[in-house]
Amino acid sequence: MAAMWRRGSRCAPHGGFGAGRLADRGGWPCNVLPSVTRPQGRLGAPARKGTRVLYMVVERFVAGPEPVYARAEAQGRMLPDGVRYVDSWIADDGRYDTCFQLMDTEDADLLQAWMDRWSDLIEFAVHPLIDSAEVKRRLAAPES
Repeated sequence: MAAMWRRGSRCAPHGGFGAGRLADRGGWPCNVLPSVTRPQGRLGAPARKGTRVLYMVVERFVAGPEPVYARAEAQGRMLPDGVRYVDSWIADDGRYDTCFQLMDTEDADLLQAWMDRWSDLIEFAVHPLIDSAEVKRRLAAPES
């Protein structure tokens, strides 16, 4: 599915990750992909706090890479305690304005706080990840 980068509108997810909360606080631009606004239940948020979740964070540098790299050089990643940077890759397209970054945290609010710190330079699409074994387990589990 292609990324949907819609700058300036407000996001009001319908259920799942961050429902209502993001829009209530002014939210991030409504550039999230459907995986962020996933349904409640079987594919919803972790059942309890303390469950580590790996996220693929797709970043689009709205004014190009230079301001992002300048801030990172001056201030670092600006990660809150509880969010861990795993690794990242930049699209090799000559523009260098799209970054694919793996992050993990037990608390999605901390990930949101980190994105808020960069929201003037970056638009985000967030994808919670699970491994293939978990998909297989969920597909085999009876509907509840």
